[in-house]
Amino acid sequence: MSLKESKDYTEKLILKKNVHSLEKRLQEIEKIELSDKFEIKSLRINSWWLFLYIIFFIILIFVFSSLINILLKEITYKHIFYTISFIGVIIFNCYNFLRELKSRKYFFNCKWENYKNIF
Repeated sequence: MSLKESKDYTEKLILKKNVHSLEKRLQEIEKIELSDKFEIKSLRINSWWLFLYIIFFIILIFVFSSLINILLKEITYKHIFYTISFIGVIIFNCYNFLRELKSRKYFFNCKWENYKNIF
């Protein structure tokens, strides 16, 4: 048996093994019964914090617009510093809001059992 033939033979064995494992997994999946009723709910703890982040972000936008109006009327280093630092606060709030959105937890209810999943 040459090197090329042995290589082809091992590839065929690997493919047969992969096909066999996929068929076995497919049979296991077909055995699983899913109920007609299932639902996905988010946890209430995180939704309260998300609401507060949104309200705080709206307040920051209004304050930022007033800072821009003050800056356009009177340009001083003090107002420029306030505006730049306020932009940093807005960016920090957006970062925390997106991080909180990413780490939300959900419940998957199926057949009267609760499975806590993060996705």
